Amino acid sequence: MRILIIGDHPKTIGGVTNYTRPLSIELSKTHEVFYLYSSAFTFNFDMLKMRIEEFKDFPTFRSFELINGLGLEKNYDTLSIDTSNWTDKLFRQFIIENRIEIIHINEIFGLSSNIINVAKKEGIHVIVT
Repeated sequence: MRILIIGDHPKTIGGVTNYTRPLSIELSKTHEVFYLYSSAFTFNFDMLKMRIEEFKDFPTFRSFELINGLGLEKNYDTLSIDTSNWTDKLFRQFIIENRIEIIHINEIFGLSSNIINVAKKEGIHVIVT
């Protein structure tokens, strides 16, 4: 099975990552695991276009970062960004190209919550914790 886990940067110590990193490592023993997080967490922005880049941070699962997204860390005062469709096309392309079968969302800041709708339209099961 091809599983996408969405969380905080997997090298972070504490919080959500103390759950998502070990989960990804264990699941990768029997499944292909993809891990997506936002540059809003790492403050990794540049003058180029919004994109998803793969990083070779972990030997057991593949990690990807959404760079130059419109969502900001702790973007509580502009929730319309968090529910808009600004990342739909890029996210849809990512899940189709990687043939994702199930998505487990643990942390969504820096991303649009509309990615849940995108995944469901593609017939992908989504779990949000």
